[in-house]
Amino acid sequence: YQLSIANNLELQGVCQIGDNNVVFENDVTITDTLQNRSSNNYTLNINGSVINNGTIRDNPTIYNLSLNIGGNITNNGSWNNYNITLNGSSAQHISCDTGKFFELYSFYGNNSRATVYFDSDIEFIETIVNLREDEIIFSAEHSLTIDGGYLYDGSLSGSDIILIMNENAYLRSLNIQNNCELQGTCQISDNVVFENDVTITDTLQNRSSNNYTLNINGSVINNGTIRDNPTAYNFYLNIGGNITNNNIWSNYQTKLNGTTQQTLCIQNSHEITGTVYFISDVTGSPYQWRFNGSDLDEADFTGETSSQLKWEVPVASGWFGTFNCSTGGGLSRNIIVSEEFLNSPQNLTISIVGGNVELEWDEVSGATSYTVYSDTDPYGSFATEEWTGTDNHWSESIPGSKKFYRVTASN
Repeated sequence: YQLSIANNLELQGVCQIGDNNVVFENDVTITDTLQNRSSNNYTLNINGSVINNGTIRDNPTIYNLSLNIGGNITNNGSWNNYNITLNGSSAQHISCDTGKFFELYSFYGNNSRATVYFDSDIEFIETIVNLREDEIIFSAEHSLTIDGGYLYDGSLSGSDIILIMNENAYLRSLNIQNNCELQGTCQISDNVVFENDVTITDTLQNRSSNNYTLNINGSVINNGTIRDNPTAYNFYLNIGGNITNNNIWSNYQTKLNGTTQQTLCIQNSHEITGTVYFISDVTGSPYQWRFNGSDLDEADFTGETSSQLKWEVPVASGWFGTFNCSTGGGLSRNIIVSEEFLNSPQNLTISIVGGNVELEWDEVSGATSYTVYSDTDPYGSFATEEWTGTDNHWSESIPGSKKFYRVTASN
């Protein structure tokens, strides 16, 4: 038997679902209570949208209610049944009124059938949020709160987001394309990538079940704590952008592995006390790491003649300056350690004056010197260091063949 209701529907009183063959073909508004009958676990199929102005729950006596929803979801009330599964074939939008949340055992994405949008702040309490390879798009700058449970198997994109995590919640198999602010205690399991910039306001650490590595392809601003989980195991970071550290940074290992200039800012004397590696983006023996233009051979480092320079001391003000690696394949990018972030020189102009090529650029706030590099290939490694000085201009005789220039700032 099957009960199929084709009308748009408003549910008043206590509506109980008594088997798995009930289908609401269009939109449903709940003004009081929707629950399963207490004789078994039941699934309700709703092919339209759901507006909850009342209560959606498991029967308080026994057993659970699951919902398959093909339309949009608006939660203005209490929502704490067992499961929601999205199964729409066109875009689905989810929103919650202020202070409302989903308290479920599990929430399943629609397995890439259609795009899912979060149109408000969204909160899940003690919920396994399985995106099933979905991309969740944030239509504006909103927060996503995970209180207990975990978020996995998909991606987040769209506008910048605030990700709030509490009650031992964690991330797994997730690609986050938004700029992201992390609040609460964000725990990382396996296969997590932040594609853009991350700001930590509280705590970032590994989940206590194993050693885990987080890949951040953008920049990191740490105003909180980055650490190993205090219960067990270690936390590894690979960072492709800039770093600003303004509090505690003590996780087991951090690697700077970008492919363009990186700046590591130590603000207010907050050292990075975990092990730090600088990774050359250019390969080919022999390798020689340099500091401020001179070969590096100091007890504070190991690996000076390899592709990975290891700090044997905390990253601190005693080593403010410019690091790079001379390799058989050319010169690596610069990694600048400083107290403040340096912008790249802007508005570079090249002019022919008499028999000279003249370069001029805007001064960079905080810079104490500039370096001009050259290459015969605009996509080359720019391994040739032409000049280092304090002026914001430089010239040389017109070269006999085509030549390209790059200017960097240091302090």
